[in-house]
Amino acid sequence: MRRIFLFLCFSTVLLSACKEELPIGPYVELKSGNGLISGDAIVGTNQTITVRTAATKTDIDMNLFYVEYAYDGASLPRLIYKKYVSGEEASYFEKVYTFTTRSTPGNERWIFNVNDDDGTITSVEIKLRVE
Repeated sequence: MRRIFLFLCFSTVLLSACKEELPIGPYVELKSGNGLISGDAIVGTNQTITVRTAATKTDIDMNLFYVEYAYDGASLPRLIYKKYVSGEEASYFEKVYTFTTRSTPGNERWIFNVNDDDGTITSVEIKLRVE
């Protein structure tokens, strides 16, 4: 019984030592402030929305920022904006993005993505109910 216990303890230690660390990816957030949307909201049709995205690298430099949207529960979002980042922006950047909601009521999902040089994608999103 004691041998089984020691074997299990040794196996647990050995497995935890071999565990591969997964990349974390960039840290991305939506900033709040006067006139900014930073979370889910109920908005009007044809309303101008402004979002400020801030991204900070972890271990790996960032290389791409892009925005996607999907209407009424569509599972495949549509790319609407893409910007490659380099130099100082590869460590930290902020992007103010302004768009207008559609002219008919429904649900909109806006996704703000940041990729790093390792291929890790970090996303934040807001869901808007357009009335």
